[in-house]
Amino acid sequence: LKTIFGKDVRYVVPLYQRPYVWDKESKWEPLWEDVRLLVGQLAEVSGSHGEAPSPHFLGAIVLDPKFGQVGDLEVRYIIDGQQRLTTLQLLLAAATWVAEGLKLEQSARLLRRLTFNDKDLFEQPDHQFKVWPTNTDRENFRAAMLHGHASADAGIRVMEAYTYFCGVLMDWAKDLDKAAPAGFETLVKAVRDYLRLVVIDLEDEDNAQVIFETLNARTTPLLAIDLVKNLVFRYAERQGATEADLESLYLTAWKRFDTEEWRRDVRQGRLNRPRAEIF
Repeated sequence: LKTIFGKDVRYVVPLYQRPYVWDKESKWEPLWEDVRLLVGQLAEVSGSHGEAPSPHFLGAIVLDPKFGQVGDLEVRYIIDGQQRLTTLQLLLAAATWVAEGLKLEQSARLLRRLTFNDKDLFEQPDHQFKVWPTNTDRENFRAAMLHGHASADAGIRVMEAYTYFCGVLMDWAKDLDKAAPAGFETLVKAVRDYLRLVVIDLEDEDNAQVIFETLNARTTPLLAIDLVKNLVFRYAERQGATEADLESLYLTAWKRFDTEEWRRDVRQGRLNRPRAEIF
């Protein structure tokens, strides 16, 4: 992660992608368990001078580079992997908050470098974040990243994820007791050097829309409404819509559908189907 998040860069989730949908049981808990075990393995190696553990592989992400003016922050659109990158940012932000609370300044600084860009390299406030989610999640993501520990609001996955990671990290630090400083040093090393992602960069001739649909069809299933949103906004983009045009289109025509209510299953006859696919 020090290669992916260590530089000043913006990984932007395109507007046409779905909101953050990962959950505790299938995603957050396994990720934290993997990190915790990795930290334990590194601690054992440090004490015995044995062989370092193998890096932990978190999967692949697909990025579409966006070339801007000289001097601008590097921008890459996340074609596949937004759930993974958003979750990692929330985990890192939670670890930073806990480290700051324990006055572990060095660990907090190292972790913060993985979530925030150099303040001298941007003018717009939201460009401070290395990952920038799709519209419906931005307000909650900003609040979590900037304002520290917050209680989880039911149904707001970004806040729920952040609060979950704050909780497990606080419990972990409490168990460490006086060994917390050394534990956080090992945690920083684990997330910076031993969490690995494969990064695939698209080229000019690659069709980002087709790749997005193909990859997502093989992981967490896309709803029909996700595919429609993808098609509508990609088509608008190809017709010359600017970023401001797309934002306006989203706010006036689509935002109302980007809520959990429309994704929730309701009964139709003998079947349960997402509300958006019925109404």
